[in-house]
Amino acid sequence: MRCLRWPWAGVFGGAAFWYAAHDLATYLSAFNCRHGWVAASIHLIALLGAMGCGILSYQTLPGSGSDGSERRRLTFSGGIGMAAAALFSLVILWQGIATLIYSGCER
Repeated sequence: MRCLRWPWAGVFGGAAFWYAAHDLATYLSAFNCRHGWVAASIHLIALLGAMGCGILSYQTLPGSGSDGSERRRLTFSGGIGMAAAALFSLVILWQGIATLIYSGCER
């Protein structure tokens, strides 16, 4: 049985995790002012999710298509998905570090 392959998971999943982390941390910034762990944990969970989407895209890289065109298609889309997931993970990491420095109480 072949494993399920999602080459674009890094693009769409990484964007969804970044958007969710950004909005949840913004909406809960008043709560984060009292409890400093809230925004950091949101970003940590989003970082793990975006990295997981990158792993799903990475699994498509070898390509097991019957012809060369399918192999090239899987390799290209898997590479784009993996690169996008890495970029979204980096942005989530930077925003998570920023929430440790600026807690939201500065407003």
